Amino acid sequence: RTSFVGARPEPQDSMATTSVNRRFAVLALGEGLARGAAFGASVWLARTLGPAGYGVVGVAMATLLYFSALTDAGLDTLGIRAIAEDKRRIHSVIPALLGARMLIALVGLGILAAGAHVLLPAPDRTVVSLFGLILVVLALDTRWIALGLAKPVPVSISRVFGELTMAVLIFGLVSGPS
Repeated sequence: RTSFVGARPEPQDSMATTSVNRRFAVLALGEGLARGAAFGASVWLARTLGPAGYGVVGVAMATLLYFSALTDAGLDTLGIRAIAEDKRRIHSVIPALLGARMLIALVGLGILAAGAHVLLPAPDRTVVSLFGLILVVLALDTRWIALGLAKPVPVSISRVFGELTMAVLIFGLVSGPS
């Protein structure tokens, strides 16, 4: 079939585009709400801990950001693609990828904790090591399964719920500098 610039899309293409737009909107809304909750918790944390205390948290968050990228290792993308290509493979893909992610996370946690204890001063090394435990939680993240199944609503809900849970924990557990 021939396509011309400015030509009207065929009805089937239009339905597919609408579906993609709707999925994108759901994911964007969830991401926006989650980032809003995270930003609010971060502002409160900075005001509560003060510059020195929040600096320690900032070092821990920055370090964790790099280690979480290494821990992911692109496995989310592989899982999404494998499930989207053939949904029958889901029962073999899930344990393989979760196992690989957990192994990488545990190795990363070990390297992070060892490096923190060798390279960082007293409060920083403890905070960075504790933040490193989040790598294990990230390894258990299964949002990529829902994305592979083209179901964005559970992904958005889990993203918002996760950030709201973190915000509630921060509000409940963190007090001012001691």
